[in-house]
Amino acid sequence: MIRQVHADEQRSFVGWRYTLLSDIVMGCGWNLQAGDRGMLGGMTQTVMLSGELFRPFQPDLLTEDWLQRHGDLTNSVRDLISAFAKQLAAFLPNWL
Repeated sequence: MIRQVHADEQRSFVGWRYTLLSDIVMGCGWNLQAGDRGMLGGMTQTVMLSGELFRPFQPDLLTEDWLQRHGDLTNSVRDLISAFAKQLAAFLPNWL
């Protein structure tokens, strides 16, 4: 979860946004950037994420049904890959 703010000087609060670990795994470019010193004193690396990976947070995301569907990384990634393959099939009908 991240706190979204306006780009103005006051950096006023817009709302909370979230992303799933599966979205990060599938949507991140994995181009590591040099970071600063971590909590244990060693140098860290930062993974840059697109703001498009984050969606508005809604209270209904905390329901048991939503948590059941999105609580397992393996199943979430499998669902994303399946959806991607179906979208790809529309452009490459003989591929799948």
